[in-house]
Amino acid sequence: YKRQLLKRANNRTYVSEGVQAELEIDFGYGDTEIAVTTGVRIHDDEEDRFQHQDRYRMDNGALRLTSAGAPGSTTNRVSTADVRSLFVDTEIRVGRWILTPGVRYEDIDMQRLDFSTDDPTRAEGATRVRTNSTSVVIPGFGALYRLNENWRLLAGVHEGFNPPSPGSTAKEESSVNIEVGTRYDNGRLRFESIYFANDYDNLVGTVTDSTGGGGDIGDQFDGGEVIVNGLELSADYSWQLGSVSLPVGFDYTWTRKAEFRNAFESGFDPWGEVTVGDELPYLPEHQLSITAGMQTEQWRINVAANYRGKLRTQADQGGFDPRYSIDSHVVLDLVASRQINEKLAAYVKLDNVLDEIYVAARRPAGLRPGMPRAAFLGVTYQ
Repeated sequence: YKRQLLKRANNRTYVSEGVQAELEIDFGYGDTEIAVTTGVRIHDDEEDRFQHQDRYRMDNGALRLTSAGAPGSTTNRVSTADVRSLFVDTEIRVGRWILTPGVRYEDIDMQRLDFSTDDPTRAEGATRVRTNSTSVVIPGFGALYRLNENWRLLAGVHEGFNPPSPGSTAKEESSVNIEVGTRYDNGRLRFESIYFANDYDNLVGTVTDSTGGGGDIGDQFDGGEVIVNGLELSADYSWQLGSVSLPVGFDYTWTRKAEFRNAFESGFDPWGEVTVGDELPYLPEHQLSITAGMQTEQWRINVAANYRGKLRTQADQGGFDPRYSIDSHVVLDLVASRQINEKLAAYVKLDNVLDEIYVAARRPAGLRPGMPRAAFLGVTYQ
């Protein structure tokens, strides 16, 4: 058969185990209160991939197996990471200030054992062994100032870090992340405005089943320097009409800039051939969620309208190419619940109430539709 469907048996097992110990010390000097939390964590992670693919043909709308894949014939490997970390977090309260400095140290040893896809028992041992190690000190600092009973000012500077995967040839992902903003809360009205800036020394792209990317699952690629900044706004308010509450709210993110700061050619398909100023794929400039509801002692009903703006599916700049972009769309969701008694409640949840037809992605294999209308019925006991 010239055209066949491949079904991947994503057989994977994960193990994560370790031990963590923490010590908290509270003390003060005059009007200054200090809480210090320090700890150590030792843990081991393992991922075992033992996957195969079966081939099918379509026969009058039904899948017919044409050939069964042998176990482990697609992916046969084991990845491990041994990690030792130390951390110290501090909260300092003095006057109208709350200061939260902290630091974390990570020491990571990684290994990937690749076995032959013709050796399901792994009796012949690994055909390739790849190792890498990294250690890093990750600092962070936050501050909050109480202007009065309702208003707060806040700011933070934190280093971001993501280690490479076992056997990866990519560098670790590192960034400096800044946020500055204000917060208001009077008990019924809450408002928050945050400016954020993420300055990447190196952004890493990872090939997955959902992203595609031009390599094996788990392969990683360096994206170099990237800047992302913008504004986040959120607010909610609740009217009280007798025993009925009418809450409304919104969350809005404006990504003012999200672009590469260097030119390169990447084997990671979502990036491709990048020039300085190209925008990141799959990151829309505007995202908005508006919610409204009604609550009584027994009933809760909430409706949410979720908007995602137009976005690119491949790094580029200037006008949107219809072949490498996704149009904006709005999806309505609804959830309603009824408290039957003190411990038991029933609920109904509708995703995509209007059954909106829209494109969610163009990867890993062409246009991917968004989720159609879906209904969920359930009960909760507490």
